[in-house]
Amino acid sequence: MNKAVFFDRDGTLIKDQNYLSEPAKIVLEPNVIEALKILQDQNYKLIIITNQSGIARGYFSLEDFWAVQNRLLEIFTKNGIKFTGSYYCPHHPEGKIALYTKICSCRKPAPGMILKAIKEHKIDPALSFMIGDKLDDVTAGARAQVKTIFLTENFDSKSSTIKPDYYTENLLDAVKNYIIKK
Repeated sequence: MNKAVFFDRDGTLIKDQNYLSEPAKIVLEPNVIEALKILQDQNYKLIIITNQSGIARGYFSLEDFWAVQNRLLEIFTKNGIKFTGSYYCPHHPEGKIALYTKICSCRKPAPGMILKAIKEHKIDPALSFMIGDKLDDVTAGARAQVKTIFLTENFDSKSSTIKPDYYTENLLDAVKNYIIKK
């Protein structure tokens, strides 16, 4: 069985720009390349898990999504980073595009994308992590029975009903001070 780290895309790997649809506007979060290289060197499978409701909402097309995604993967490849998989959910229950307007099992906080990746890549959930900047990411990870990391500047663990296994402001800290030490 393999071990993996699942990553939300917007706000975790790249700056969240509210419905990013232009590849030229991709901006990596600080220290992302360094963090991913550490994980890759430790033989973790790297997998993107991203909600893309902008497709259902009609803000951008599936082709726009793939243009951004392919450019992002190209940037990572040029920096020596290989992602094992990339999963996306184009759905939203209040969308404008009929094909994508629905409640599904893949949209986080549902664990569908993570569970699919676990099955397809023979991943051991007990050895794996989900990292994201939204509580929906943490919930999806917990539902898939992987350890969860919440990237946030402000987290009140006393008032939140959702409890990540670890929280920090940045990905590099999560990798060095939590994942590698596990």
